[in-house]
Amino acid sequence: MRREDGSVIEGLYAIGNTAANVFGTTYPGAGATIAQGLVYGYIAARDAAGA
Repeated sequence: MRREDGSVIEGLYAIGNTAANVFGTTYPGAGATIAQGLVYGYIAARDAAGA
């Protein structure tokens, strides 16, 4: 995540539909972003655990 001035907020993540969506401005339907949420959630959890 970034502040309005562009600086990074360490340890704060956005996942799923809150993050930059891989589909751009298109939303193909319910469940389409589940894998994206799982992947980014996994990455955030590993970072939080210090892995």
